[in-house]
Amino acid sequence: MRASTSNIRLIISDLGLRSGGAAGLYVDANYGNDNYDGLGWGSPKATIAGALADAIAWTDIHVRAGIYDENLVIDIPYINIIGEARSGATEVTVAPANGKGVVINTGMCSLKNLGVITKADTAIEVNNEDVLLDKIYVSTTNGGHGIDLRSADRGRVQGCFIDLNGKENAIGIVVNNYTNDVDILDNYITSAGSGLGEVPSLEGYGIGITDLAQDTLIKGNTILDCHQGIYFYKDPVPNPYKGHIVIHNAFYTNDQWDIFDPNGESFEIAIGENYFGYEGWNDPGDSSKYARRKVPCSLDSLNFDYSPLTNRRAWMMSADTRRI
Repeated sequence: MRASTSNIRLIISDLGLRSGGAAGLYVDANYGNDNYDGLGWGSPKATIAGALADAIAWTDIHVRAGIYDENLVIDIPYINIIGEARSGATEVTVAPANGKGVVINTGMCSLKNLGVITKADTAIEVNNEDVLLDKIYVSTTNGGHGIDLRSADRGRVQGCFIDLNGKENAIGIVVNNYTNDVDILDNYITSAGSGLGEVPSLEGYGIGITDLAQDTLIKGNTILDCHQGIYFYKDPVPNPYKGHIVIHNAFYTNDQWDIFDPNGESFEIAIGENYFGYEGWNDPGDSSKYARRKVPCSLDSLNFDYSPLTNRRAWMMSADTRRI
């Protein structure tokens, strides 16, 4: 019976036959008004918050180009906020004067094709399960975190461009304690802290994974010009199971460690087939396409990338398309 009820709800949403009478709401900063009904481009809301105020579950909120000085809080499940584009003439940017850009407190929501720019705070905070962040431009201009995943099981961050602007203690994506089964895929993350050769050297991580997080897949990301690329935390009495996988990522000009894992192999953090873009070390000496040497992932070498790649692969070639 549950499956049938769920299917009926999906059909109702697709047909625009919900109790509110519409499957979508529309927002236009230039021509909208929050007193309009928002049911089409002829009568759009002026703010995303105005659309959220009228939204119910299963609503798609379509947003036209503009800068939206708003602190968005999503408390309704099954909400999708869809921008026309994250760059160019049709760019949609959430840029509050202060505070967090977007806080998602409920599950089964998504953000697509948006920019979120904040100052000294987190750009996007996720506090619930099954949330998708897809093709988001994220920037913190005075510190803070790009994306903070808190109790965000089965979340996915994909195709995003995250720029921390060289700020100290910034983290591009942080997977917080008790967050499990997260996918971090095909993102471009830069300038969390200082990159290689910059003075002074400021701390910051491209991706930070806390000790109690489990089963994170980190794949296909490009991480560059950070203090540390991927940083795994280790508590004084560490959680014994991790289950993380770090595969097919590319690292360039990070100041200290591309991947720092002080937990060690016994904690089931699998690291392999990543590309480290530095000259002179990666001659394979054969035709295997893998380097003969392993790459250490901590000061005391408790874990390694045992099969680093010796040259760029096709999956790296799309990195430039993720730039803004």
